[in-house]
Amino acid sequence: MLSVSGLTVDYGAVRAVEGVGFEVGTGEVVALLGANGAGKTTTLMAIAGLRRIASGEIAFEGRALAGLAPEEIVRLGIGVAPEGRRIFAGLSVAENLALAAAIVAPEAASERLEALLARFPILRERYRQRAGLLSGGEQQMLAVARALLPAPRLLMLDEPSLGLAPQMVDRIFDLIVELKSEGITVLLVEQNVARSLEVADRGVVLANGRVALAGPAAELRADDQVRAAYFAA
Repeated sequence: MLSVSGLTVDYGAVRAVEGVGFEVGTGEVVALLGANGAGKTTTLMAIAGLRRIASGEIAFEGRALAGLAPEEIVRLGIGVAPEGRRIFAGLSVAENLALAAAIVAPEAASERLEALLARFPILRERYRQRAGLLSGGEQQMLAVARALLPAPRLLMLDEPSLGLAPQMVDRIFDLIVELKSEGITVLLVEQNVARSLEVADRGVVLANGRVALAGPAAELRADDQVRAAYFAA
């Protein structure tokens, strides 16, 4: 579904990502892992059209994404729940979701909205409330719901469990499993490596902007290098 090849991204004179390549198959959950500053978020932002690439290729279902505006990439079927949630705090839950529905036909938008409110009942309860007054977990649910409303075939989640209470972390990872069962492909950036490799089919480990390791999630869980870096007490 997604192919990234030779991806290089610069921030001015600083090279954030260099020569990164990986693939995400239809229906897979792929975890993009690495320490802070490894290039994970930069990679996601490049795929989403929010960061200009210096070189390399990104293709979604065979179509090159380079040069496309972010809204065009969303229309192709890629959704993003960004790091830090990036909700519109001064708008209500309803207004945040209405913005996501702007590119969807009205009849489909209404049906999808009802399905999302059934999936995330707390958003129905808080529907007219300002989004900035939601708890961190509720804001994350809103960010994910907003990304899902246009019915993406590929959902990219950037640090969805960061800063959340343990019960909400469990809900996030249960949700990823649910989405996979519904046929949605997921590219996951997540600091909780252990939980990520439990729900992922495959993992890609970045270090200093390059791919350091890649393989089936079960193999990465058992890899001494991964265990030493991410599972040490």
